[in-house]
Amino acid sequence: MPVTMEINVRTIYIIISFISAGSVSRSNLGLPEDWSRVASWLDYKGPVGPAPVIDDSIFKVKCPELPTLVRYDTEPPASFWKSFPSTSLPLKATTKLNPGVLARILCKQRHLLTPTQHQRGIKVVDYLTNGAPSCQKSPALPATFCRNANLS
Repeated sequence: MPVTMEINVRTIYIIISFISAGSVSRSNLGLPEDWSRVASWLDYKGPVGPAPVIDDSIFKVKCPELPTLVRYDTEPPASFWKSFPSTSLPLKATTKLNPGVLARILCKQRHLLTPTQHQRGIKVVDYLTNGAPSCQKSPALPATFCRNANLS
């Protein structure tokens, strides 16, 4: 009965590593031929020099105009936020499109549009005129509770 061997990626990797290991010398890998030299690197017991001192004067603040806080674990004063750029949010959605003009263009150019494209254009005019649906599903999803959550 013939012996079959299942070949998988791990087996191929082991075979290639075994075959290629004999053809590469230590000098090809950047290692000295004398293994005791490598062992001395691994088992080094000599003095270790001091760590290089990092010069803090090299550090450049990215945004020096922004204020810093003495403590960052408390709420900053209102004056802290005045130097940060901000833009107020719009009170309602606005558009540069005129829905009436778009509807007239759709009617005039209907012969150039497929029925699906025309329908989509009509839907856009409706959304611009009356507002788009919020696509919220009802009923609302229930809250998620975890047994290991701290409820105190």
